[in-house]
Amino acid sequence: MASEEEASSGHASSGVSTFTFTACNGSAAELLAFLGMSHRWFSSLPQPPSRDQFKTFLQGAYSELDLPSPSDNSTTASASATKTTTGSTTTDGGDATSGAASGSPSAKGKGCDEEKERLLDSIQKQARELESLLESHGDEELTSRTNPEGEWHNFTLDGFIEAAADVSEFREGNYEPSWRYLCEFYHLGQTA
Repeated sequence: MASEEEASSGHASSGVSTFTFTACNGSAAELLAFLGMSHRWFSSLPQPPSRDQFKTFLQGAYSELDLPSPSDNSTTASASATKTTTGSTTTDGGDATSGAASGSPSAKGKGCDEEKERLLDSIQKQARELESLLESHGDEELTSRTNPEGEWHNFTLDGFIEAAADVSEFREGNYEPSWRYLCEFYHLGQTA
């Protein structure tokens, strides 16, 4: 049976698999929510997500995860909704967005932990900077700028994800399951 990617590309008979990716749309406020959920999701993972898990997350599963926020007690949609709407399985048998609950440290050692911390710190900084810009300028007045908060070019959720997916070539299926790759992806989303 042809995979979803083969069926959508029309290449099932030739055996060529095509990676398809569509980012979700959203305002600067939704980008801020995405950054917060990214931080919580990555914090909860013992290792970087697979390409399929990350793709599912970027295409909207982030909004359905039920992960506690370290700074407040707000919740999103229930975890059962996540399993219902994004329950695609990965080659390792896990749910595309699960693995998030374990929170155990990575088995790869201290270097991996340092890269994960660098990613988490970077996303947290992006969220603080974007929140500051939103408070200062409002959602409608944001334009590309370099200021004390850093260089920013993409202030919408779709602009952020599309820029990162294009420059990193994630759109073509290129992905490295590493914290370093994810850190670069998020940086490109802000600056590309």
